[in-house]
Amino acid sequence: RESIRRNYGTHDRDEAGMAGMIRIKAVHMTDALASLIAGMVHHAFAVEVSVVEGERITPDGVRRLADAEGATFFVAYDDAGSAVGTIYAEERAGGSGYFGLLAVAGDRQQLGIGQRLVAHVEEHFRARGCTTVEITVVDRRTELFPYYEKRGYRPDGRTLPFPRSAKVPCR
Repeated sequence: RESIRRNYGTHDRDEAGMAGMIRIKAVHMTDALASLIAGMVHHAFAVEVSVVEGERITPDGVRRLADAEGATFFVAYDDAGSAVGTIYAEERAGGSGYFGLLAVAGDRQQLGIGQRLVAHVEEHFRARGCTTVEITVVDRRTELFPYYEKRGYRPDGRTLPFPRSAKVPCR
């Protein structure tokens, strides 16, 4: 996994766009929500099936992350109240934030929901005094690097070991 970071000088927010009205909320984790988030993430990360073994995350894994110090899951809801996207955010020491598990429901992709979730998390960190936001990207997902570079993220020179079983070498 390549480490990428961005430097820069409300929990709920409604945003209109191509996908219609989207409400992004910090959620209190329940078993049902953990299952929904795990399923959405698994579906969104299905493109990695040729590279990575097993599920991206399980409902138990979602609950463990949600229970961690400084952790928040945000869920995007459409105007009908259906969950259409999710993102994990974690405040870290030294004025840094980390996000991952960005996922958008398959039938709602390419409508700007992912961009809105990322922008929401960036604002969440900024409001808490974070000066750096960090993500990790599997090196085999080369299509993701230009997306994040457009948002101001740059490789920081660190390469982290891949945390799961892989079918091909990953970092």
